[in-house]
Amino acid sequence: MLYRILTVRRHKKVTFCDAYSFRDYRQQLAFYHDQLDCDGLTIGCTAELTCHAGKNNRGQDVWYVDVIHQIIQPGNITSYKGFQKDCTVETEMAQDINGGIHLRRQRFRLQFLRELRSLLEAKGLFETHTPITSQYRGTSIASPVRANGCYTGQRYIKITHELGLKMQCYLLLEPVYEIGYVMRDRYATKNGMNEFLTLEAVLPQGCWMDIGVLYQEILQLSCRLAKELELEYDPIFDELRVLDANEVYMESHESFSREAYLACYEKLVEENPHCIVYNAPLESPLGIAGVNGLVMETKWLMNGHGFGHGYPDEYRAAILRKTFVSQQEKLFNMGIQSNLPEDYLRVCEYAGIPTFSFNLGLDRYLNCFFGEKLE
Repeated sequence: MLYRILTVRRHKKVTFCDAYSFRDYRQQLAFYHDQLDCDGLTIGCTAELTCHAGKNNRGQDVWYVDVIHQIIQPGNITSYKGFQKDCTVETEMAQDINGGIHLRRQRFRLQFLRELRSLLEAKGLFETHTPITSQYRGTSIASPVRANGCYTGQRYIKITHELGLKMQCYLLLEPVYEIGYVMRDRYATKNGMNEFLTLEAVLPQGCWMDIGVLYQEILQLSCRLAKELELEYDPIFDELRVLDANEVYMESHESFSREAYLACYEKLVEENPHCIVYNAPLESPLGIAGVNGLVMETKWLMNGHGFGHGYPDEYRAAILRKTFVSQQEKLFNMGIQSNLPEDYLRVCEYAGIPTFSFNLGLDRYLNCFFGEKLE
């Protein structure tokens, strides 16, 4: 197997390295010193190795090196493409490591986020950042979550950008957005992480936009970048349907009925696995209801999974306080003390205005775009 050495850490008996391979992506290698010739192992070198899986003294997964077949320094050969082997499989693997799917996916991700920011800013939105100011905060009833990453060892209720963004929108009267990670207690990736990269945005009254058009532009951006980088994506994304649930309902109904509308909507999304739906019904105490009494949203769906949605809302302080108190009581019964976000509630009491909020789960969308199944 071919590896690219990323880090080198020498200990008394063993040298540990973080290494990259096409098959195993990134893992830790362990070399015994009697296997190495002086300083032959350096960062950036290419190593052809035979390894076996094991665990170190801390119980962490490590690949122990059995045989070092060859170590090539960057000065002698700078890319995996130049590492020729008799075995066809190894040659294809070497080519893929150097310019293959992992590297191209990373380039896609960086370029996608760069152009997404440009797209949002061209529409008049301002990027901002909302620090986590309280250990327990959130707008939906949720149990505490033990978070990973930079929040290791601390517990949070569903962390969302929405509170901080709305506060800034209330005070500045400017459309704002943030691209960053949120926590989810009910959702986790296959590796157990509950951190998800998302786009959240809040627009003041008068700045509302057609979120369905934005979602289509994001899809077009994704398809273009994938083709430029020669990355395959799920062909169903070339078949996006844009539907208006209200128009579909009116085609077969002469009068409005809440129950009939909900049933019509459920049938509509069942028959259209990948779609953007206007006038989708939404259950939200903070949403602004339309003439029929329902809160309507624009929603991007894929096989029952929601990528993102947007709807007009108004954060009424009395409803928010009741929700936060309910969360606080649930936490107290679990032995957890938490405080209400009084500063935010005061802003809602004195400066709350109707807004339009929308989001897009970037990790969820990109995973599905490249054909990975969502759990």
